[in-house]
Amino acid sequence: MEMPPLLNTVKHLETFAKVGLTFIKLT
Repeated sequence: MEMPPLLNTVKHLETFAKVGLTFIKLT
């Protein structure tokens, strides 16, 4: 079962947001 493109994009955005917040906390 393939994930819908929109949902897949949201997953990537959530991952990017988590990485961004972690980077901000480290700096």
